[in-house]
Amino acid sequence: MEVVVVANNKGGIGKSTLSILLSTYFAKQGLRTLGMDFDPQCNYSQQFINMEVDPEQTEVVRPPLHPEYEEGSVEHWHGRNSTADIFKAGSLVYGYDTEFENLQVIPGHSKDLLAVERVSEQELTSKVHKRLIEWFDTWKESDDDEDLFDIVIIDTGPSKGPLTTCALHAADHILIPAEMEEMSVEGLYGMLAYWRATNVQRPKSRPLNLIGILANKYDERLPIHRHYYETLNGHKSLGNAMLPIKMHNWQDYKEAMMSDGTPVLYLPPKNKTRMEAEKICQLVEEKMHVINASNA
Repeated sequence: MEVVVVANNKGGIGKSTLSILLSTYFAKQGLRTLGMDFDPQCNYSQQFINMEVDPEQTEVVRPPLHPEYEEGSVEHWHGRNSTADIFKAGSLVYGYDTEFENLQVIPGHSKDLLAVERVSEQELTSKVHKRLIEWFDTWKESDDDEDLFDIVIIDTGPSKGPLTTCALHAADHILIPAEMEEMSVEGLYGMLAYWRATNVQRPKSRPLNLIGILANKYDERLPIHRHYYETLNGHKSLGNAMLPIKMHNWQDYKEAMMSDGTPVLYLPPKNKTRMEAEKICQLVEEKMHVINASNA
């Protein structure tokens, strides 16, 4: 099971869009795919699940009752599963089926994920940082191969808080999307330092591999985008991390995120956005294979 985390501490740079693309791509390839939403905004979840407005806090959303839930049928199960339940002792966590074959999703729960982010510093390691690793390990020890997934995609929020740190500790690969603008580019140095610091704390036998930095929301018409893209590619330390492809700021990506939008990878085969998205996903897959081969 390969675990890929899409992360950057800056918001609004398309992490959810990229996570959605990768999830639908790998599922379409026939791989058993699990998507996990660690972002309290839950944009990733809303793409696949009919999320509900929380009646207690109308500015946040929560998962619907699980289709297989029957009141009182399973002990310790309240019927609404989210990634936040991973951090609750004794909670059961079930994935939700989606309209895409081979793809299940464990959605976020805005209020509960924010509660995890507020955990005290003394509790971080025991209750958050190592919890996802333990959860995955328990899953991998299952005797039922049908319960396992080939690939897990984790969408993260715009922070370096407990949830993102937890995801980085448990993942095999990290993919960093970035806009070609000053604030985002400056933040890349911090993200790479964050990745390196995570690796210092991990066993050398299972490093967090950097797939690369993806230029996102790119607009060829903007001189500033061209400037920063060229600057980064020529940079001594960042140049090698830059992926040789861009994700453009095209309308199809935005429309795909609408409730009635067509997923990018299901647009007509000759659609330019679909062709670009397929190339990005294929490159990520190739990078993962190369990394795995070099680690073998």
